Formats: sequence, C-alpha cells, structure tokens
Amino acid sequence: MFLVDRVDRSTAEAPDVMWEAIVVRKGGVGLPYPMENSTTFHDAAATGPVIGSATASTERRYRFWGTGNAHHDDGHCINFLKDTATGKYILYDPSFATAGIELDLTALPKVSLDRAIDSWDVGNFKEAYLDHSIEYLMGSLTAGTVPYKTFWDFRMSCSEAHHIASFNGVTVATKSITNRALPIPFYWGP
Repeated sequence: MFLVDRVDRSTAEAPDVMWEAIVVRKGGVGLPYPMENSTTFHDAAATGPVIGSATASTERRYRFWGTGNAHHDDGHCINFLKDTATGKYILYDPSFATAGIELDLTALPKVSLDRAIDSWDVGNFKEAYLDHSIEYLMGSLTAGTVPYKTFWDFRMSCSEAHHIASFNGVTVATKSITNRALPIPFYWGP
C-alpha cells in the first residue's frame, strides 16, 4: 500500500497543500470505471514549479486520500513481483492497470509509515507507473491566480461513510509534473 504525503504550506493569503489525494479517471482489470458519483474537478498542468490555470470538469473519478488529514488515511494497494531472470521488480495494479509494469529497481523502498520517500528517488516509478496509472494529484493550491481548497466532510455510521459535502481542490496532471520543485512523496506500508 502507498499513501501520498500531505505537505501543508498554507498561508493566510492562499492554500498550499500538496498533495491531499491521488485521483484516477480510468480503471483497470479489477475496476473498469470509477464507482464514485460525479463531482467537479479543477484540472491543471504544471510547468516547472508553477501550476497553470484550471479547467473545470465534472465526471466520475476515484480519489484516494493521503496522510495527515481528516479524511482518514486511505491509500492504494499495489503489488510487486521480482523477475528472477533480471532481478527487476514488476508492479501490478489490478485496479488501474491492465498489465504488469517493469520498474528499473533491484530493491524496493523500505517499508515505513514514519518517513515519506519522494517518488523522484524511486527509479522510474513516476515515469513508468504514476504518469500512466495515477492521472492526477489533488491539493489545495492556487492554479494561475485562483486558489482552490479541497474539502471532504463525512460522518461514519455503521462503518459506512456517508459523504455530506465535497469540494475538490486543484487536480494537477501527474505527467506534467517534471520538476523536483514539486515533490511527490509517498509512504510505503505493509
């Protein structure tokens, strides 16, 4: 399982929380399409460390919430198998991929729910997996000159979450994040 790390750098003038959730539009072998109801997303692209203007899009998408927030740590499960012939790892994501993804890794990151690891430091994990399977990262950020705040309120009843209200912050296209100035830290857990 991995959880995106929520880094809060907000000021009184503007929200700045990277990243609050991973957001996925398409399914894979196990989940061909999102089960969540349609909500409005604010899609933007990053150019270096700058996030451009957002375009509204209302559709069904999966949201997996990150660490350190009121949404409960959600995360997403992925599996790894080691190719004994090459020594490399193959990532399997039955939810959002249709085939195994070969990683340029001969060792996996150490399991730690205490320390986040930047995806830039995990071989080709970002390019091979995140850029193709995890289409967006969502945060309370300013896109262009407009601040967007993520808000998700829910109440638990009989171990079932009933969503009361939901506002999506900015969803930044993962492929457009090409600069280490926008880190993508994850926790890796059992």
